[in-house]
Amino acid sequence: MHIAIDTGGTFTDFVVSGKGEDLLTFKVPSTPDAPASAVLTGLQRLRDEYGFSATSFDGILFGTTIATNAVIERKGARTALLTTRGTRDVLEIQRLWRPRLFDLYIQKIPPLVPRRWRYEVDERVGARAEIVEALDHSSTSDLLERLEAENFDAVAVCLLFAFLHPDHEKTLERLLEKRFPGIAVSISSEVSPQFREYERSSTTVVNAYVMPAIRGLIDQLENGIARQAFRASLQVMQSNGGLMSTVETRRFPVRTLLSGPAGGVVGAVEIARSSGLANLIAMDMGGTSLDISLCQDSQLVLTSEGGIAGIPVQVPQVDVHTIGAGGGSIAEVVRGALKVGPDSAGAEPGPACYGRGGQRPTSTDAAVVLGLIDPDYFAGGDIQLAAGLAVTAMERHIAVPLGLSVVEAAAAVVRVQVANMVNGIRAVSVERGLDARGFTLIPFGGAGGLYAGLVAAEMGIGQILLPAHASVLSAVGMLLTGLKYASSRTLLTVESDARPDLFKTVFDELTAKVHGLMRDEGLAPEGVLLTMRCDVRYRGQAYEIPVECGPPFDTSRIIQDFHHQHRLTYGHSDPAESIEFVTFHVVAIGPDSRFSLLPLKGNPALPNDPDRHRSIFLDGRHLKVPVYARHRLVSGQRLDGPAVVEEKTATAMIYPRHFATCDAFGNLLVTTLDGGDCEED
Repeated sequence: MHIAIDTGGTFTDFVVSGKGEDLLTFKVPSTPDAPASAVLTGLQRLRDEYGFSATSFDGILFGTTIATNAVIERKGARTALLTTRGTRDVLEIQRLWRPRLFDLYIQKIPPLVPRRWRYEVDERVGARAEIVEALDHSSTSDLLERLEAENFDAVAVCLLFAFLHPDHEKTLERLLEKRFPGIAVSISSEVSPQFREYERSSTTVVNAYVMPAIRGLIDQLENGIARQAFRASLQVMQSNGGLMSTVETRRFPVRTLLSGPAGGVVGAVEIARSSGLANLIAMDMGGTSLDISLCQDSQLVLTSEGGIAGIPVQVPQVDVHTIGAGGGSIAEVVRGALKVGPDSAGAEPGPACYGRGGQRPTSTDAAVVLGLIDPDYFAGGDIQLAAGLAVTAMERHIAVPLGLSVVEAAAAVVRVQVANMVNGIRAVSVERGLDARGFTLIPFGGAGGLYAGLVAAEMGIGQILLPAHASVLSAVGMLLTGLKYASSRTLLTVESDARPDLFKTVFDELTAKVHGLMRDEGLAPEGVLLTMRCDVRYRGQAYEIPVECGPPFDTSRIIQDFHHQHRLTYGHSDPAESIEFVTFHVVAIGPDSRFSLLPLKGNPALPNDPDRHRSIFLDGRHLKVPVYARHRLVSGQRLDGPAVVEEKTATAMIYPRHFATCDAFGNLLVTTLDGGDCEED
């Protein structure tokens, strides 16, 4: 058996899987000030409330937002940056590209390391990996004295062309660790051995900046797990959709920045595949934010050009677009206009209806006022919502300023929230030349199913898949993936020098590295899937296109594939133009046999009636709507909208003129072109 744990801003989700058994899921409130506390509380609950023994489990899988929050809130470690003399300000100069081209007063994102904490080192490696200037040990000794006076928690080291010749960085790493035992040291030749100086520096700094917090969290978790007598090993979710060991997590915490969203996208892809769907828009709506990812042909879309809070991070990660549109998004009237998000009430104090002191209305409060959420069945009844507080907050802050009734104000909040979500989906589809109408919308997270029908109607999307266990899908995704290690190296090679033996040498080196990491986890090479690719471009271009490679490394085929991919991406290609091979990548993927989707039990010929009816405010009127218990649905059962589908940790809404069909695995496939009527209340 395995436990998957996803720590979100509002709740920490637990999913337990066993062979041949359905999933056990539950939530505990997150503890942002002490993230390990919620995890250890949930593990204790497994023993005390559910009767599991500590020896029942083979593995604990963990996704965390602690690194993400440290960067966004700028609450990471006190960090220094060591860099080659003359490149001290690369981190501040950044790139010419600007998010708003014609804004004359635009402010660049301040670097995580201020100028006074950036130090120059006397050394130089050339573009051909030659030593231009040896590392000056005398000046290095003086530098260590200066660092000691500042009492840093972490040091990032990023020297020119260290990805070609890392000896100087490794020497500095040894000196730092000897002089300052226990300090967090991050060197670019290991964190991001690729070219592009600014992105490499930024990634190395982020890795150092979050390293003390992640190390502390892993230590607390492993110590707490041991105290509770669990013998299961702990593995951590990465941004690339795979798992890694805690040893690697301590060294490369930057790889966890999108661990939660990545788990959700993995879960969405696998569940969509089981339903015969290949093209999807995954929409993870939690308490704080909305994470959107578009996937084609049942494949995760990865990028190495992502970032967080405007800071680039050059590590492979699921391509996720995040906006501030969660269940806790705060609604307010600003200069006579209704605004929802990006500010969130979070877990504390939370929405007004939580009764924890929150005074301002949120999207969740709007859903309670409209009847979309049953205050008596939130989190399966474990949390009692105060509908009266939601009404009071909505009336005071929205209805009165806008001259609306309370339900009209709540409906307006929902409409603005939906508009924000639609804009987010357009950013990953329409703005990239893709027609969203050709994709299936897969909402998950606790709030995703409430809004999906409205979003689909607004965008003309004809199909929605409401997955089972939607509110904990990020944790479910961890059970559906395996260990995943990647190794990269920039080696700029012109077409005339690209020989099969060169490709073999580079890929053999990278393969040996990832196989070594897998062996450390007890996986032999024959049990590991390898993928190889190279980033290729036309000579003179600034950015590359990834092209799959593989033995026997037929360079002519790789070149043909590049021309084809360039034409698909940009609408043109130029086979007569010389090309360059830039960065080589190898990815090793371990087996993922922790959990298999199980078909529903029950007789499909005996569809279940609704549990009850409740009044919901839709389309400007109160309607009496049937409410179905998700766990009682059977395969093939059809639900005509409007209808509510409740499960312990999520609520989904099937809107008028929509209908849903339950598949063999308990997922609801919603068609947005037809539907039924219901009685007006």
